[in-house]
Amino acid sequence: MPQLLVDEYIELTNEYRKKYGEKTIIWMQTGSFYEVYAWNEEDEQIKVSQNILQIRITTKKSGNNKSCLMAGFPDHSYKRFEKRLLKENYTIVYVDQIKKDPIERGVTKISSPGCVFDSDDDSKESILMSVLIEIEDNDFYGYYTIYDSNIGEIRMLSIKNEENQTIDHIFDNIGDIISENRVNEVLLNIVSEQYIKLPETNSKILFHYNKIDKIDELLKPLLQNDILSKYFKKYLSIYENVIDSLELSKCLPQEIVNLIYMLDFLKDHEPIFVKNLQRPIVDGPNQIKYMEFYNHALQKLQVISNEGNDLIKFIDKTLTYGGSKKLKYLLKNPSNNIEELKKRYKSVDLFVNNRQLLNETKTYLKICDLHRFYRRFAIGKINVYNDIPRIVNINENINILINIFKNVDNSIYWLPNDKIIQNFKDYCGDLIYTFCIDNCKSSGNVFNKDIVPELDDLYLKSESLNQELESIRTYLCDLINEPIYLKNTDKDGFFFETTKKRGTKIAKQLKENNKFDLEISNSTSVSKISSDGVKKISVQLCDLQTKIIDLTQKKVSEKVLFYYDTYFESSIATIIESMAWLDVYYSYSKSAIEWNYVKPNLVECENSYIDAKQLRHPIIEQLLSIEKQAFIPNDIRIGFKESYLLYGVNSVGKSSLLKSVGLSVIMAQSGMFVPASDYKLCPYDKLIVRIGNTDNLFEAHSSFICEIREANQCVSNTNNRSLVLADEFCASTERESATQIVTSMLLWLNEKKSSFIFATHLFELIEAPIVNVKICHLKVRIESDSLVFDRKLTSGPPTERNYGILVAKKIFKNNKFLKMMDRCQTKTSTRTDINRSRYNRSVLLSECAICAYSPTNEMSLPLDTHHINMQCMANSDGFIGNYHKDIVSNLVVLCKKCHIMAHNGKLNIKCWEQRDCGNVLNYEIK
Repeated sequence: MPQLLVDEYIELTNEYRKKYGEKTIIWMQTGSFYEVYAWNEEDEQIKVSQNILQIRITTKKSGNNKSCLMAGFPDHSYKRFEKRLLKENYTIVYVDQIKKDPIERGVTKISSPGCVFDSDDDSKESILMSVLIEIEDNDFYGYYTIYDSNIGEIRMLSIKNEENQTIDHIFDNIGDIISENRVNEVLLNIVSEQYIKLPETNSKILFHYNKIDKIDELLKPLLQNDILSKYFKKYLSIYENVIDSLELSKCLPQEIVNLIYMLDFLKDHEPIFVKNLQRPIVDGPNQIKYMEFYNHALQKLQVISNEGNDLIKFIDKTLTYGGSKKLKYLLKNPSNNIEELKKRYKSVDLFVNNRQLLNETKTYLKICDLHRFYRRFAIGKINVYNDIPRIVNINENINILINIFKNVDNSIYWLPNDKIIQNFKDYCGDLIYTFCIDNCKSSGNVFNKDIVPELDDLYLKSESLNQELESIRTYLCDLINEPIYLKNTDKDGFFFETTKKRGTKIAKQLKENNKFDLEISNSTSVSKISSDGVKKISVQLCDLQTKIIDLTQKKVSEKVLFYYDTYFESSIATIIESMAWLDVYYSYSKSAIEWNYVKPNLVECENSYIDAKQLRHPIIEQLLSIEKQAFIPNDIRIGFKESYLLYGVNSVGKSSLLKSVGLSVIMAQSGMFVPASDYKLCPYDKLIVRIGNTDNLFEAHSSFICEIREANQCVSNTNNRSLVLADEFCASTERESATQIVTSMLLWLNEKKSSFIFATHLFELIEAPIVNVKICHLKVRIESDSLVFDRKLTSGPPTERNYGILVAKKIFKNNKFLKMMDRCQTKTSTRTDINRSRYNRSVLLSECAICAYSPTNEMSLPLDTHHINMQCMANSDGFIGNYHKDIVSNLVVLCKKCHIMAHNGKLNIKCWEQRDCGNVLNYEIK
């Protein structure tokens, strides 16, 4: 192998690794193989070939008696090896032979996780995200665009840039977008003349960092129009500039710059990615409002998950990829529009009340990912023998479904209008008129007669020549009354073949009658029969076949491009959207029927709220059903007048109740029925969670810092239409600070009239001066030294507050350690009883409120806690009227003597009174 080829390979490797990073591999085509070369076995391309591709490493001489390392595989199996590398976040540069004599090679395409077109598997996604980060006066601004490589769809995400935004906020947004859109690759464009320290990532996706000093020129509208005109040629108009034509006039100049960087990146990978693109979709404000999520709410509530153990796994019963994608989009973008949601509920009811529609939908809605399918139309690359019969069958099923639902209810909002349906039928008819479906399923001219006259002539000539060969074959068969076969190989072209024995018989007959001037050649096992005439026919047929293939590809490409340009925007796109909605409502109704979900009752009011009866957790109830256990539902009403502090032993289900509430809101505002017996909802605008301390994209922050950052989101974004769910907030810091922070948070939320549930172990919060907060716990009973989980939501704090010890004793098995734990508990209890009341730790047992007696040592008589309004007056939940019996204002510290006087009627304690000198006990000694 010439030295030049190795040098060329190493040079290309260095060039593209500088551009795309160290995880870049060059695949160089040599003949019918793709190969990699290296001088050192530690080079990345050699290690990758051994460990990931699992192909053999060999050596090959490269001149000057030097040998280089080499590995390779047949070029026809490239897809198999490509998938392995992309899975490991590698970028692959294809260097193909573009000329044979002399051999000339060039880069033909670049594949990476977010830039690969896979027409074989509808379930495989390839999503690229481009982010532009701009710094101005120490404030960071982010702009986000994503591209689906398989369907050619561009979405520009309108995410509000807040004041005093930091780089951490930008990366929080990036993390959310990655999770919600299953992004495979990120292009990070950082506009700054100075070095910017970026947060470290533990993300498993591929990042490219592109530092840019200035973008002043690219911000100019004239230059932006000029660049976009080259990418979106079909939207050019003499009446308006291309930005207006693309409906991007409301976008910021920086958003257009980010779009341009992404398009350039895609074009460098493969021009096909930017061919015949549709208008970018701008996710901005419109007539339908969406709920906003904070602190990775979708992940924390397990709506979506990289592991797949999420809500979508259990409730996605769609039949198509397009329907599944739409369902996921709806769950990630719950609507606040009551009228829109009512339309969705009506569509679910349509299926629930007419079960036959479910069966018919399941029968006919067996279609591929149509967006991905028509992307192949857009770039003129289809397999006519597979794709045309397939799309004709799909179109027939779609028309059947449209007719079924129009006959049921012609006013269904997601059905296309009559004009669109007729346009779609015109397209369906044009397909059948143009293509010969039978030939597309087998062989022959894929076009009907007179559609492509030139192709008709070629097939006629080919058929005539084939008939000549057939007449010769028949002549040979007749000579010996035995079969003779017509064969064709790349080397020899067409010839006739038979056994040597039959060949001998034919040779004898040809001596007497050889009207075609045939000649026989023998090999070890067969006889080949040919002639100059047969060879001439063979050359003509080969030439005709090449012309037929080339002309067929050209005309098929022209036709499908015509169909795309003529029908896609006018009808096909709407039809695809309609089928996706149909699939979503099929799935929604299947879940509602199977799991007994109920239709939400939506209410318009100023302050959002939920009123749910027998609310269940949609994931846990299904997991329990597998284990033959029943989920314990709860009634709960949450609003700014009825928010909750929730207590309970670990594993009793506090987190599950919080998530049940959050999931039910997301489901209801996505248009789904919900797991409850009755459900009223005034929709929320914001859902803010503080659950768990799991990292998302970052590694550098402690648990407490993560908690405070998320709490700051809560402080900054809550209002009267916000729902806040917090589980053990501030559990990662000491108790005094935690109590102070959580109390402030509760006061803030109460002031903002937000709805909230805080699951906590901080009993000091019970005494916080907050109105509209209900103290509740999930009930646990102790029977025979065992915990019985009732899991019912019960008013008041739990009667046993040291429930952590009870749980720990069930887990620890070492008797010596258990006795040690009991001794520590006794010492702690003794010390605590001297200082604080066992009814309320906020009450210090320091001195008698009447006589001022104070214990001086451990031998002194201890002080008691007296209830001003007796405990016997409290109900089963510990409440006396509207307050709990253990509230500070109902307790007073007394010595034994004064306590006895109070119970004998000699001391009448009336109440604590507020005076200008402070709280004073009002009492009377008789």
